[in-house]
Amino acid sequence: MTRPRYQAGGTLALLVVTVALGLGSRIYRGALPFVIAEYAGDTLWATAVFLGLRLVRPSAPRLALAAVALAISFCVEFSQLAHPPWLDALRQRPGVALILGYDFVPADLVCYTAGVALACAIDAVRRAGDGRGPGSTGRCDNRWRFRQ
Repeated sequence: MTRPRYQAGGTLALLVVTVALGLGSRIYRGALPFVIAEYAGDTLWATAVFLGLRLVRPSAPRLALAAVALAISFCVEFSQLAHPPWLDALRQRPGVALILGYDFVPADLVCYTAGVALACAIDAVRRAGDGRGPGSTGRCDNRWRFRQ
């Protein structure tokens, strides 16, 4: 029996594309429709968190990764309610604000939820193709070929 091998390269490629799209939604904000300009970055941020977790824990259950990704996303958002001087100074560093954000925005929680749901859907489609979809044991079902 052979088990399908997890392809980390595919997840890494998805992560790179997700980050590029998220950064693009910030850089080209003025050229994008309002809804995309306003919400795509936060949605893709949470998608990237899920994909990063999938890289670190490739065999973890999808629901567990989704819960952790959502928890991380929500914690980062709620941390934006705090503004101690050291944290505000940290947020001024290049790139840090993209990760930690500046101000609490309740709509971001909806974006994070949508982003994690998107990542779960992508993950489900990817894994369905490698024999690890719903109801799959992850093992080759062609054992009958080897019987004598």
